[in-house]
Amino acid sequence: MMRVDRWVPSDNLKLEPNALLAATETERNLTLTAGPGAGKTEILAQRADFLLRTGTCRYPKRILAISFKVDASHNLKARVRKRGGPELAARLDSHTFHAFGKRIIDRFRLALTGRDALDADYSVGQARVQGQSITFQEMVPLAVTILETSVLARNAIRQTYSHVFLDEFQDCTKEQYALIKACFLDSGAKLVAVGDTKQRIMGWAGRSKASSRPMRRISTRKR
Repeated sequence: MMRVDRWVPSDNLKLEPNALLAATETERNLTLTAGPGAGKTEILAQRADFLLRTGTCRYPKRILAISFKVDASHNLKARVRKRGGPELAARLDSHTFHAFGKRIIDRFRLALTGRDALDADYSVGQARVQGQSITFQEMVPLAVTILETSVLARNAIRQTYSHVFLDEFQDCTKEQYALIKACFLDSGAKLVAVGDTKQRIMGWAGRSKASSRPMRRISTRKR
């Protein structure tokens, strides 16, 4: 395990001050805003490397990264694996909102009752068939239902993850935001939400205004 003050960005990247602060912050939730191509995904990868190498994300706790697109979630996982190796990368779960919602449904399906109850072999299809099939759009709302009604499910998620990354958070829908709140509001998990400077990013309860810092393009000059 590496001491916090000895960590440096992997691949010899030189980060500008706000980016370095975002990668190494240990106490606050952060909102990072930057334009396209500024290196937001790279900051998340460097932050994951910092959290895991220094033990700030203490074993067996994990990091949850949520993106809107499948390729974005795969990209982040690949970057973390490249920088920290497969052992550290194994403690990062990188999903889309819908994939994360489905994982919650699959694990805690029995918490759904009444009209929401699902058979063990349920499927995801074009139409809702009670007990047998749900639509793609229902994954997140059903996951929220589970978390809001099952203390067991909610505690299991909170005991698993100590740090959360939210990519392109300005595009978050009400249902997706409800999922994040049901999982982590008042849980003690540290969140980093990144978004585009040209779009309004949603506030997070407990986030310090001082921790919302614009980020310029990351320098990739070798040290």
